[in-house]
Amino acid sequence: MERKNTTLALSAVCAGFIHYKTATGKSEHTIADYLVTCKKVKLFFPNDPPFAKITRNHWIEFFSYLTTDYVSDPDGVAPRGPIKLAPKTIFNIHTNLASLYSWAVKEGLVDKNLIHTIDRPDFEKPVIVPLTKDEVAALLKACDKTRNWRTRTAINSTRYTAARDRSLIRLLLDTGIRAEEICDITFNDLNLNTNCITIRGKGAGRKKRTHRLFWKTMR
Repeated sequence: MERKNTTLALSAVCAGFIHYKTATGKSEHTIADYLVTCKKVKLFFPNDPPFAKITRNHWIEFFSYLTTDYVSDPDGVAPRGPIKLAPKTIFNIHTNLASLYSWAVKEGLVDKNLIHTIDRPDFEKPVIVPLTKDEVAALLKACDKTRNWRTRTAINSTRYTAARDRSLIRLLLDTGIRAEEICDITFNDLNLNTNCITIRGKGAGRKKRTHRLFWKTMR
């Protein structure tokens, strides 16, 4: 394939990639993940070199930098201080950059996907420990009342969202669906006759699947 442009800067290629993925219907979560990866790449290449001039050794140095030197300052209410990237995060960055290069090859910006020549970083999948029966009961009970008041510590209030919150918790426990998926559920997705619910998956395909609910019988 004849190259279209070998002088495009790294930032321009990243912008073109994001634009293409947005146009082809990738989810907001996926686009946000691509943007975070590109931000880290631009931080490592502050001079914004031509994309075609970046070599395999440059990318090896980049992944070494992510593993040993890069620290992030997480957002959120609870202060946690600077932390190193988790191996799974670096694995995801590798995947995102491989996708960037695959697009760049198709566009004729480079001849080869250099990321595919670099082994993916290893990571151990965390062991998921399920909630105990007592923990589930405590979680459901916590839906009924607010925390004790700050000004009158012996008093709390009834939560008007208790029934809704218990239903959401039971739905999550029943189906194991993602938080993003539960936010997309509408009333029409629930079939009260069959006690089933339709879930629309993430991504461009938005594949649907059906879950049977059991929590009607729970006490």
